[in-house]
Amino acid sequence: MNDQEFTELRLRATIVPQQSSWPAPDYVHWQKLHAAADEARQRVSGAFSIMDEIDKDPDLSPEGKERKKKKAAAEAIADFQNSKMVSNAKEAVERQRAKWAEKTGVASKAPTNFAEAMVHAEIRAHLAAMKGGKLGLVEQHISDPRVASAVLGAPSFLRGLTDTEIAIVHKKAEQHVAPKIAEARDATLKSMEEAEKGWQRAKDKIGERAGLTKGPDGVWCDPKVSKPATA
Repeated sequence: MNDQEFTELRLRATIVPQQSSWPAPDYVHWQKLHAAADEARQRVSGAFSIMDEIDKDPDLSPEGKERKKKKAAAEAIADFQNSKMVSNAKEAVERQRAKWAEKTGVASKAPTNFAEAMVHAEIRAHLAAMKGGKLGLVEQHISDPRVASAVLGAPSFLRGLTDTEIAIVHKKAEQHVAPKIAEARDATLKSMEEAEKGWQRAKDKIGERAGLTKGPDGVWCDPKVSKPATA
């Protein structure tokens, strides 16, 4: 294994290492997520190559090398803002989430007749009258589509549950109605978070390599230069 291969392996282990367990890029949202992870590492590799060449320059003094590396790193970090990889991945994920929501249709099953409407109203009235244990009761009967529809298909002020509790109910209902979709959605959201953290880690690696300083606000900069790199 040569130095370049070792560097690439080390980058894979430190920047979005979870990518190895992601599904294959058979769908657009996974293509975008994989592309975002790959680009994060490519940007670090490119910045490292530039700084390696600076270190090899015999015409530069140690101080000159330090200044040039910090400048190169600051420019590389700032250039992350010009990439649309992460935003493209987010947009693809949101489009896919909308498709999944449409397929499950958990929150949009309105009553089809007067009798169903009355049942829904009674369910909400019963929940509203309860002093506690509302969420537990709903979860216990989440397999009943009448309960899920009564709770999720009503305006928030009629539900008798907090927004956080409603989110839990919605997730439980999806897991019951379409467990594979719920699993795929959760895996996708987790990977999106991993990709975003990977991009931040990529900027951190570049800043660390050049000896920049990371402020409490997460912005990398050279203390000797007033203009910081974009976080």
